[in-house]
Amino acid sequence: MKYFTEEWYELCQKTSFHLLLEEEKQAVTFSEEYFQQLYDTELNSWINLQEEITSIMEIGNRVIIRSMSLLIEIR
Repeated sequence: MKYFTEEWYELCQKTSFHLLLEEEKQAVTFSEEYFQQLYDTELNSWINLQEEITSIMEIGNRVIIRSMSLLIEIR
């Protein structure tokens, strides 16, 4: 794997961010359109993940509230 600078290499070693990097043949030559498309795709994936997390948390909160209601009724 090639790194831009020695500082970049050291930062990657400290953070492990380089483990998430993927090789992409289209990135060999700069293309604003390609990088914008890649950015948009990753952004949409991230937004979908956040929406899914929010949905799961809302369901969890409803379950907790319902459980607490049942406990109050039992007492």
